[in-house]
Formats: sequence, C-alpha cells, structure tokens
Amino acid sequence: MFEKYDEQGGDVQFKITTFAGRPESQTSDWISSTAELEGFFNGISPFGPTPYYKALDQLGELLDDVNSQQVMAGSDSQFYFISDGKPTDFRYDDWTKFQDNRNTMMAGLDPEDVGGQVRYDNLLRGYPPTEAEQKLMLESAMEKELTDHNQPFDNIWSLGVGSGASLEYLTPLATDKGSLSP
Repeated sequence: MFEKYDEQGGDVQFKITTFAGRPESQTSDWISSTAELEGFFNGISPFGPTPYYKALDQLGELLDDVNSQQVMAGSDSQFYFISDGKPTDFRYDDWTKFQDNRNTMMAGLDPEDVGGQVRYDNLLRGYPPTEAEQKLMLESAMEKELTDHNQPFDNIWSLGVGSGASLEYLTPLATDKGSLSP
C-alpha cells in the first residue's frame, strides 16, 4: 500500500496504531519510507484478542495529537481500519467485565437508539448487546470519534485480512466516506 501511494508522487506518510498483538497498543512515529515501515512491522506480531474499542480510543488520541494534526493539515488523508478478526469487545467476559470497553462502544448512542433508557442502562451495566446493537455501537462510536474531531479524512476504508476477518463488523466502521474490502 505504501509503495502504491509513493508511486503517485508527493510526500507519503503513514502512522500505524496496533490495538492488539505484541507489544500491545503500539503507535508508530510518522513513517515516510519503506524501510521505516518494515522496521515498525518487524517489531510487532499478531496475538490475542481483537479489541475494537482500543482502536477507536487510539484514533481519538491520534486526532488529538497536535503534531499529527499539523502533518495531516492540507493533505490527502486516508484512514484504514484493518482487522484480522471479529471484534472481541462483545464476548461475554469482555463486555461484562470491562467498563472502558462499554464506555467507548456506547459513546455515540442515545437511549432511544436501543429501545429506551432501561435497555441503555442495562447495556452500560454489562448486559450483552444483540448483534444489531453491536453493529450500531461500532458505527456510532466511529461516527462520534470522527465528529468530535471534525472528520479530517478524505476517505475511511475498512479492510479485512485473513480468514477470521468479517466484513459484517467492518462495514459499520467504513462510514459513508470509504469502502470495504474482504
């Protein structure tokens, strides 16, 4: 992907954030060469769960970063959400035990989105969401993150890699400014 953008000319820079794997939750500096890109990927490896809430939190951190705002200002900014698996946020243990998970995933919802205040409060307390609620949470959490930061991207792409990736959960993250790829 980096090489294809580089072939088009201009100043190409990538910032990569991992939301799982080893080491967990790593964010690269701005990468401007294939060697830097390879160096970053040589230092990480896939492992464990697929916590989408961490990716959404890291997106907010990236967009709050003054240096990143300056790098992206006036440029063609593309956002790629790439996953190799179904989000683990909604697994019973992850949903019921981790309040941070629930707070992030429900950040863009209003009680009427899920059938009223009682259902909303129950979800916030750890009651498992339905599949439809899960997709709504993903979409609304992404939209909230982007709205809170004035949606700085020209396109938002969701990509699934590997046999475990499911477009069913990546679709809500692409929003209306990007596309999907299996």
